[in-house]
Amino acid sequence: MSETDGSADESATETDSSGGDESTAVAESTAPRGDSRGLYGIIVGLAINVSLAIATMFGFEELAATPEFFALWAAGNFLILPVGLYIDARQLKRTSDWTGTPLIWGGLAAIPAVNIAVAAFYLSIRGSTDRLVGGADV
Repeated sequence: MSETDGSADESATETDSSGGDESTAVAESTAPRGDSRGLYGIIVGLAINVSLAIATMFGFEELAATPEFFALWAAGNFLILPVGLYIDARQLKRTSDWTGTPLIWGGLAAIPAVNIAVAAFYLSIRGSTDRLVGGADV
């Protein structure tokens, strides 16, 4: 890395309960995070939810009564978004300093009343993690 771009590797040191030092090297904060397949799942799940909500708000109630609409809504809410978020969170936990629980985030993303807010909050947290050098498995 060049000295002029202002990015450099950082090293964080944590003390464990036995009093010893455990060094965890973290890479620059611009390194890729999570799993791209999971991120695509999150984006597609959110796009389905937002698109269907907008269609319903603008008077397409007859669309909401079709089996195709229900199938798309169910796939987006109970399959695509929660599975995508879980996959991404699992990879994020393995390769970064993030301490969240992927199963809880995936479960919250399967609740239709809150899943859009959960996914948006997860994406904001995801952006503030630092990638571990070497991507240690947890």
